[in-house]
Amino acid sequence: MNLATGRDRDMASESVAEAAFTYAAGGPDTDFARRYGRSVVWNCKSCDQLVTDHGLCNGPAEDERGHADNCPRLAATTARCDAEWEAER
Repeated sequence: MNLATGRDRDMASESVAEAAFTYAAGGPDTDFARRYGRSVVWNCKSCDQLVTDHGLCNGPAEDERGHADNCPRLAATTARCDAEWEAER
């Protein structure tokens, strides 16, 4: 996808992950995004569920809705996110 941090002047402060979400879900300043929000639907290879991903906002458990209750991918992503938050404190 050739994404890089700060490549687009309007998205200069975005991380590569945020740029990838914008690439997939569209820009945040469109009429559609303002009315309905942005999301991407994908199939989780770990729990085989359809996941609606709302971006990098509130943590994996809130942002990635649809995982099975025992999904190992979601558990690992949540643990990694929690560890990063703790390290920043």
